[in-house]
Amino acid sequence: MVKIDGSTANQLLEAFLNSNQTIAKIRNTTYVKMPVTDEVDLLYNQYQYNESPYPLDGKHNLEFAGVWNHATKTIYEPQYSLRSLLENGGEITTVSKEEIESLIEKEVFKRVENYVNENYEPLKQAVTDEMKENHYSIWRTEHIGQSFVEEWSTETMDYFLPDVSIKLEESSFMNYIVGGERRSQVIDEFEKQYHEKYGEKLGLYIMEFEAVNSKLQEIQNDPTNPMHKQKKIIKIMKDQDCQTVNLTINKNNTLFTFKTTASPLKYFGRYISTYHIQAQDRRKFEQLFGRHESYTLDDIAKITYGKRVLYQDEKLLPQTEISTLASIKAKGIRSNQNQTLEGRGHREDIER
Repeated sequence: MVKIDGSTANQLLEAFLNSNQTIAKIRNTTYVKMPVTDEVDLLYNQYQYNESPYPLDGKHNLEFAGVWNHATKTIYEPQYSLRSLLENGGEITTVSKEEIESLIEKEVFKRVENYVNENYEPLKQAVTDEMKENHYSIWRTEHIGQSFVEEWSTETMDYFLPDVSIKLEESSFMNYIVGGERRSQVIDEFEKQYHEKYGEKLGLYIMEFEAVNSKLQEIQNDPTNPMHKQKKIIKIMKDQDCQTVNLTINKNNTLFTFKTTASPLKYFGRYISTYHIQAQDRRKFEQLFGRHESYTLDDIAKITYGKRVLYQDEKLLPQTEISTLASIKAKGIRSNQNQTLEGRGHREDIER
């Protein structure tokens, strides 16, 4: 028996697919084409564990292997036996069912966006007070803050319209593969389903789009908004190549310096867990603020890396905290870290 290498097997498979043959044996696997239309065949295969002189036998199952489109030279949803041969080169394209679903999702969403843009004012005017009262919006204050800090692209409706989720049944899957008018009908049907589910709410999503962008503009125009501080810290930390930093926080009018991993400072969040603080410092944090307490980006007074000051908020480093540090020392809390207190016209370094 002549051993067939992967490249040769691939060539034999392509020759079979492009031919008028309905059955072919390559190595110990038999492939069968069953016509659906003039251009599309269902592919099946039978793997024979023992060498057999017959292309098919009754000892092994005939299993689905994929769908072959002669016109596009594409195998849709190829199973393992076909994929393993096609990995050896050739001109045949493979597309999975998940990839088809993703393509349809993008097309339907594009159509919905166009529809919203073309009917923007009528959709908004169709919203009633009752619809507003019954609508649940995910755009709470924290989401708007996160949008500002992480610079989400809210200039278009992408973030406001519900996602399109496509799961193809066998009939729609085959119609998409056949192409032409059948493919258009598949996409049309999913677009129709989207409008049936969300159509009455499209005006509400437009209102959310306008309200959120208006709020973001307010934040942008107000330099005193704490979101600016969070955005600055996150940007600074993302630009740094450091694993750990020294952090000074002002929490409950108490200054505390500790070492922490840098990762939680790179992302938006309401609270930052003490999990990232080194164990010795974490115990001191719990003594000062409580076992289940956390801190926020708003509490940060200074960030240092080595001898470099990466960030500093002078408003949180007042002279009045000296007495607090003295009381901490009286409690027997030891530290090898430095506390820097800065106030107007006054600067004092305290070494503990």
